[in-house]
Amino acid sequence: SVISDLDLESIDCNMPACARDVFVTLHKEVGGENEHACKGLLIRDDIIITSNECSKFNFTFDFAGFGIVRADPHTYLNSKEEMVDSRLGFLEAHGPYHYHFINKPVRRTRMFLGNRSTPRVNGTEAQESVIMTCGDRHEPIAHNFPIGDGEMVPLGHLAGVVPDDILWEGDINTAP
Repeated sequence: SVISDLDLESIDCNMPACARDVFVTLHKEVGGENEHACKGLLIRDDIIITSNECSKFNFTFDFAGFGIVRADPHTYLNSKEEMVDSRLGFLEAHGPYHYHFINKPVRRTRMFLGNRSTPRVNGTEAQESVIMTCGDRHEPIAHNFPIGDGEMVPLGHLAGVVPDDILWEGDINTAP
């Protein structure tokens, strides 16, 4: 299902400050008008987690500090066996490289993925599923993805699906 505009406003208002640049609104060109019925988590400069339904379309989004960037269905990640019945999907963002190292372009990881749908907040288990929290150094940690009607899909099952260089919450103390 697609998130309604009302849901988007509610989600945007409740998003922690550390997540403002990585929880993106996806704009689809339809009939000459911009439609924004999809959201996504920019987990790396070139990978966006979104709903399965939204992962089938081309979008643009505002890439913080750069401008408008195109995102298309991520055929490789969406075709993995683990994603066949998933309510989530991926888009491939065509944003700028973060830097070059030994003449090779490098993509920046934008957030950590959490293994638990109800994270610990201030040392206590949260009472409900949340989309994101901020770590001690204000790094975004994504736990769930909203797919509409208040339903959250935990991200922990994406281990083994996303590339190996995606950072998980357990990596938070060793990441630069």
